[in-house]
Amino acid sequence: MKNLAKSFLIYVFPILLLVLWIETGLLAVRNSYSQKKILLEQHLAEHEVLILGNSLPWHGINPGLISARAFNLSMVSQSLFYDLQFIARYTPRMPALKAVVLCVDYTSLEDDINLSPEYWRSFFYERFFGFPLESEKFAWDIMRFSLIKLYGGDETLRLARNLFRDHLDYEQLENGFAPRINPGYLTNESEARKRVNFLHTCMNSSAIPRNSAHLREIIRLLRAKGVIPVLVSLPVSSGYTLALDQKKLQKMQETIQTIATESGISYHNYMFDQRFATEDFFDADHLAVNGAIHFTNILNLEVIKPLLKTTNPD
Repeated sequence: MKNLAKSFLIYVFPILLLVLWIETGLLAVRNSYSQKKILLEQHLAEHEVLILGNSLPWHGINPGLISARAFNLSMVSQSLFYDLQFIARYTPRMPALKAVVLCVDYTSLEDDINLSPEYWRSFFYERFFGFPLESEKFAWDIMRFSLIKLYGGDETLRLARNLFRDHLDYEQLENGFAPRINPGYLTNESEARKRVNFLHTCMNSSAIPRNSAHLREIIRLLRAKGVIPVLVSLPVSSGYTLALDQKKLQKMQETIQTIATESGISYHNYMFDQRFATEDFFDADHLAVNGAIHFTNILNLEVIKPLLKTTNPD
């Protein structure tokens, strides 16, 4: 027994201390989620317009070009479930809020975290925002409890070597917008098809009722607070639209329009807008920084300004 205790102290205890040191150090590392929380809450009471959605609006809508104090609360692969968490958590603390842009795309209603290789993002929402897991399927996943596993071995080693002074935050501005510089080449139709084919692996038509319910609840909460919701689909490249499953696309658009009509709100679909060229896109479905400027100016003029005018008739 003494030998066992001695072996533990010599071999196991130092490893446990090292793991504890690394896990504690990783808590201090800034990432896109922890930074988003800080940026949002800095001026929470002053935001008049909120933008929600996944990476398409995160990279595609610059609040700095909107005619009101706005914040982009979109994130990569952010589902309607987490949009709802943000609305329920934060809008009661946003007295100046007048309008919320709810961005929905081809995948939004069929988004199924149980099929997504990026399910691990739910652990970031839980850890840094305190939101519940979207699916209990991953409740006992080791990444939920260990930042070492969540960040991965290579990234953890790099951060530890720098004594956790580095960060993992995508280059997002103070208004939550994450600009993407055009990579210098144009996405072709083959790459667009690959992108759509990947998205199809994460989509499930049986998820439509659940995601539709999330969207309806978001709208209900906003209307109850006197905030105007508006539904928007961002532009995507022509190659992307050609690769879409037309039945899924039709179902998505019909469902969104039905929700908009039933709720008495407007839906603005820019997916096929001919004012955008291939050069406006970073890849098949994300706008590059110049495309984001172009789209935000259109969104501000055609959607947000008219909405704000109804809240400020004078």
